[in-house]
Order: sequence, then C-alpha cells, then structure tokens
Amino acid sequence: LGVQTDLEMAGASFSQVLVLVDGMRVNDPQTGHHNLNLPLRPEDLERVEVVYGSGSAVHGPDAFGGVVNLVPRSAPQRQVQLSTHWGSGGGSDSDLAAVANSAALRYGWQGDWGSAALSVGKERSDGYRDTTEFDIDRLYAQLRLPLAKGLLKLSSGLEDKSFGAKDFYGPFPSKEWTKVWLHSAHYQRPIGAQRHLVSSALYRRHRDRFALWRHNPSAYENRHLSELATVETHIVQELGRGQLTLGGELNRESIDSNNLGQHDQTRSALFAETAYPLGSWNLSAGGRIDYSKTYSLEFSPSLRLARRWGVTRVFAGVGRAFRAPSFTEFFYQDPNNVGNANLQAEQAWSYEAGLHSSIL
Repeated sequence: LGVQTDLEMAGASFSQVLVLVDGMRVNDPQTGHHNLNLPLRPEDLERVEVVYGSGSAVHGPDAFGGVVNLVPRSAPQRQVQLSTHWGSGGGSDSDLAAVANSAALRYGWQGDWGSAALSVGKERSDGYRDTTEFDIDRLYAQLRLPLAKGLLKLSSGLEDKSFGAKDFYGPFPSKEWTKVWLHSAHYQRPIGAQRHLVSSALYRRHRDRFALWRHNPSAYENRHLSELATVETHIVQELGRGQLTLGGELNRESIDSNNLGQHDQTRSALFAETAYPLGSWNLSAGGRIDYSKTYSLEFSPSLRLARRWGVTRVFAGVGRAFRAPSFTEFFYQDPNNVGNANLQAEQAWSYEAGLHSSIL
C-alpha cells in the first residue's frame, strides 16, 4: 500500500507478520518486503482486522507477531478523487522539496443480479530528493453473484510501479520496478440448518527488478518472478452458542530469478478451531498441521480463555507459531550475504495474559 511498506507488529519483523486479503494469505515467497505490494488502497477497504500474537494454529506459517486481514469493500462506491501535495524542508534544508499527484476513480453497479465494482488509480511524484521519485498505476475489480443458494465473489487486480530506491539496501542511486497480479475466488453457501461451506482460491504473481546503480543497471541487477497459489476450504458447524471449524489448505510457491535460481515448494495443511462459552468464560482452541518437504511437519496448537466484567476484559492464552524461510534466505548470494538452502522453520511459543478496560 504505497511505494514500499514493511509491516511490523508486537516485536515481530516484516517477515514474521502474516498478511491476508479477504482471508487468503498474500505473503510474498521471495521476501517480506513485498507483502504489501497490492492493488488496493485504504479507500478500497471495508475494514482491517488485526489479531496480535501467534496465529499459526489457524493460518499456518509466518503468523509470528500477528495477522492482518485486509477486507475489500462489499458495497460499490461512486467517487472521483484527485489530490496534489507540495512540501518543502525550509530553513537550512530548503533544497528539500517534493510534489506528488494522485487520481482515483471508483465506480460500482448493484442489482438483483449481484454487484460489480471497479477501482483505478495513478500516483506519481518527483520525490523530495534525488532518486526518491515514484510512478504507480493500479486497477482492482470485484464481482459478487448469487449462485446455487450461495454467494460467489471474484476479484482481480494489477499494480505496476517504479520508484527510486536510494538507501533501501545501501547508499547507492538505486531504482526498483515491481508489478503484481492478484486474482481470487470465494464461494460460500449453507449446507444445512447450522452448517455452511466456504471455499477459496487465490493466485498472486509478483515481478521485481532491482538495479543497484540506476544509470548502469548491468553492473548489478536482480530480476525475480515469484508466484503463489492457494486453495482452501472449510466447514463451519454451529454448536449451540459456540461453533466448530474444520478445513484444509493446499499451497504452492515458486520463483524464477537470475540470482536465486528456479525453485518451487508445496505445502498442505489440515486445521480445526472451536469457540465456546463456558459459563462466564469464553474458550477458543485450535490446532493445525502443516506439511512441506522444505521444513517437514509442523504442529501449531493454541488455547485462549477470556472473561468480561462490564467494560473490563481479562484474558490469557498460549500458542505455537512457525515461520517458513523465504527464497531469499535460502538462496540469495551477494558479496555480503550467503543464503542457506538447509534452513529449517523458525519456531516459537507465545504466552499472553492481560486486562483491558475502557475508561469512557
């Protein structure tokens, strides 16, 4: 969301936070620096769901510090947005100045047949100093259709950007070009009086080109093409005042790079989660098994108890999380860094207890 954004939370680095779009993982298998390279802007979102702490029991790898779920708007918008920004450092820094422009169009249709929405935009700036310019084009479309007593949601998006990357990875006049394609499908329908089925598929393709010296790219240039494909399905069963979720997931990641080489890896998972009131307490528990030839078998359980007294809530929980190494950590080579193809998954147990109260 922007030129390049690293998401960190609860003491976890950008590679230890899981990013979802409408419940599906979009973490880049090359590096976590690209996790938020998405064809979405805050105005395109209905809400942002944030879960702190271990989330591997539900979502699998990379949910160390927490999980952030970006939920696109379901209701179509009709708006045009134009903006221009100018700034100057002033004083002894008067040579620092920047001009930035952005334009966005959001339009939608809704009827008995369903709804459709389109969001397009462009953002550019000459930068506040040399080699900090950017130029971004994006497109995101959604279609929602009632189908066989359920709801089918289709979405597709593209973001194409170039930007000055001075000081990103060293004190050099660098430049970077990225392009991301994001496509997904979700289907949800009831399969009984107290049971419903949710099935989802997502494909993300990311192209990255980085030139250490923009005026002499051949001196040192990296080109990467990474792909992520995930299929997930689960059943939610209502249990009186609680519920039980059972599901599975298949995932494939690949990279084609002049530095990292050509590699791919697959992962499969089964998971279960339940939430149930026990008197005045609320209990939630979950467990997930992930298998990959890259890091073998990982079991991630979690347990959490919470109780509310008026405006005060107390809670305690424990969970296990793991993070899969990225392709960069496996295979990257430069004069200062050497990857390790034998890396295993990073693992941790997290414990939490607290009290939350509202004064107003």
